[in-house]
Amino acid sequence: RAWEMMADATVDKMELAKNQADCLHAVTLTYFRILKLVANDDGLIQAESVGNDGRGNSNKKAGSTNGTALELLPYALRGLAKFSHLIHSDAVVDLLEVLKDL
Repeated sequence: RAWEMMADATVDKMELAKNQADCLHAVTLTYFRILKLVANDDGLIQAESVGNDGRGNSNKKAGSTNGTALELLPYALRGLAKFSHLIHSDAVVDLLEVLKDL
């Protein structure tokens, strides 16, 4: 009877592998979104920093999405470096394209 209870308590290896793959996908997707925000908004930030309101104050809004993305960029890069060997090769090609634009 105890053996049956232990058998029920074991984790199904297929289910565990699927859950790990889903978690990796969600984490890398978050990292990619951060990279793309920084890459897409980089030109916008440079253009905004040139403009001012006539009193020498920048038009850039404090606490913008890009500011948050810039703060998260080092963490996203570290995370991608940590998990890059687990990422599918097609995703690595996309990653390299985004990094090239930074």
